[in-house]
Amino acid sequence: MRRQLACACAAALVLSVAPARLCAQRLEASGGGTVTVGDTVTIVLRATLPEGASVAGDPHPRDSLPNSVRLLSMDTMPRAADGSRRYRARVAFFQTGSLTTPAFALPYRRAGAEVPDSVVSGAVLVTVAATLPDTAIAMRDIRPLASLGGAEGASSHWWLVGIAALLAAAGAIIALRARRRVHAAPPVAVAEPPLGAYEAARRRLEALGASDLAARDVGRLYDEATDTLRRYLEAAHDTPAVHRTTPELLRALPADLADSRAHAATVLGEADLVKFARLRPDAAAARAFLDQAAALLGHWRRDAAPTVVVAADPAADAIR
Repeated sequence: MRRQLACACAAALVLSVAPARLCAQRLEASGGGTVTVGDTVTIVLRATLPEGASVAGDPHPRDSLPNSVRLLSMDTMPRAADGSRRYRARVAFFQTGSLTTPAFALPYRRAGAEVPDSVVSGAVLVTVAATLPDTAIAMRDIRPLASLGGAEGASSHWWLVGIAALLAAAGAIIALRARRRVHAAPPVAVAEPPLGAYEAARRRLEALGASDLAARDVGRLYDEATDTLRRYLEAAHDTPAVHRTTPELLRALPADLADSRAHAATVLGEADLVKFARLRPDAAAARAFLDQAAALLGHWRRDAAPTVVVAADPAADAIR
């Protein structure tokens, strides 16, 4: 009797634990701390999904981000020892105070299910300090105007006369110039044809190479160069690229640019190291990076350019 009762209790325990293990899902967020305005905050997401479930996409903010928060990147990390999936989000805050990171959602699909589901993380507390000291600016007292009575009033009278004369002379000069502009023939504005997307991007890369940003602010040089490439993709290939991370952009490249994916990964990956890992290359490396960016731009243009077939002219053949 005791043996049968023990077996029944063990079976009930297994039945109660197994469904909980099959249905357990959670997305844990950790990180945060104290930073200054604009610094990168690293948030580690750890996802535990039900048995047999598969990931249906990358983690993303559940709600739209305010203007004071920017998601810099979302990277996939190696799995933990217990098999849970891990992701690393880099976020920047541009508002001071005690703030919280956005809640992230991870889409996944249960085994045998057609409709995907999602698991949502909690928020992480971040304290953002100002970069400028919070000190009051001491202002000198303004001495009140002296009265115009007595001897002081007599001396200040001449100052008033002088100021009035200067104002009258200035008004006369302005009126004379206005009359000359009225009688002069208006200049004819020559309208220049608008630049195409490729030519505008090429000129912007050339301007970056001719500037002193490589020595003055190399991070800004890399940022503006990759921004030029991303905006060219949006204008010439209708590919949303400005607000995507590098892995997302590489996956979203159109089919006619698929051959350039490795080249794009090299250029954009080097820029990510400068922007997010605080890598500081020298001027020679920066010039080589701009050459690679220009070559990638030309690659994208050549791959997307249609092939023009010129038909033979029968009349020309007859003349020959």
